[in-house]
Amino acid sequence: MLKYLVDGETQWQTLISTQLHHTLIFTDVDEGKHIRLEAAWVNPRMQNGPWSEEVRELIN
Repeated sequence: MLKYLVDGETQWQTLISTQLHHTLIFTDVDEGKHIRLEAAWVNPRMQNGPWSEEVRELIN
């Protein structure tokens, strides 16, 4: 499970994926903004484990 928040937005977006790697696609409007990300494993009952530490990255 991945949750992320782009600068200027007020609501976290959530993504559930069964893949180890996932690519997030952003528009040109988001270029140069920062994104905050947190991840957690999800068990077969769709319960997430503890969240990772927050990572902040630049969208480019």
